[in-house]
Amino acid sequence: MSNWYYCNATATNCIFTANSAVYGGAIETYTAGPVLANCTLTANSASISGDALFCDSYEQIHPSSVSITNSILWDSGDEIFNNDNSTIVITYSNILGGWPGLGNINDEPGFVLPGYWDSNNTPDEPNDDFWVDGDYHLKSRGWRWDAENNLWTQDDVTSRCIDAGNPGSPLGKEPLSVPGDPNNQWGRNLRIDMGAYGGTAQASIPPHGWAILSDLTNDGIVDFSDLENWTEDWLNNSLPLTNKPGDLDRNKIVDFFDFALFAQDWLKQTSWHK
Repeated sequence: MSNWYYCNATATNCIFTANSAVYGGAIETYTAGPVLANCTLTANSASISGDALFCDSYEQIHPSSVSITNSILWDSGDEIFNNDNSTIVITYSNILGGWPGLGNINDEPGFVLPGYWDSNNTPDEPNDDFWVDGDYHLKSRGWRWDAENNLWTQDDVTSRCIDAGNPGSPLGKEPLSVPGDPNNQWGRNLRIDMGAYGGTAQASIPPHGWAILSDLTNDGIVDFSDLENWTEDWLNNSLPLTNKPGDLDRNKIVDFFDFALFAQDWLKQTSWHK
């Protein structure tokens, strides 16, 4: 468990697994302002509250302020506990049990191989259990990096976390194609992935039709709810522009060029939309 007291730490492309504590299995904040971007928190536990995150303050006078984006929090369902009036802003993240915020989803992450505790052949003796690391790349029918064999491969399912991050977030080092598919026959990368491999050279690529650039709400269709959110970003251009979802061309300004991209996607639906 990480204790983030009186600090404004930033964690990017980090994996928090197999941590345990009384409060905040992975992270406990205390009058702090941490920022998590493209992180994966899973298989953590807290004996009282907040398997992934516990927010606290000094006598409710100096509350924490937490920002999480493009991340996956998938433990046992008691992911986040706010012990005071802390501000917790989460967007474009996959949270077990759900969490309010633009672009958030609540869906099985589709990890290649979740880690687990091995009982060491003594199920009645927990003190000798040991942790077996998992593989937290995201499964895809398009392309997924096989870390064990060092090659690109395909799965029979696709994670909803792929290409579900903030549309305005830069892709970073995410591949636009792979050596075995230079013409994108099997899939194309449009948006940053959620989780620790989002923005990296090992980010999974979804099959065609799995994601839409302008689907700001992550509900699988581009409609008036997406237009409302895009318009809000456009009207707030005077504010500091930091990866706003409406900045579809990612040039640090929401303008008519972004609207042109939005219009091209109008009423498009993903292959999984119901």
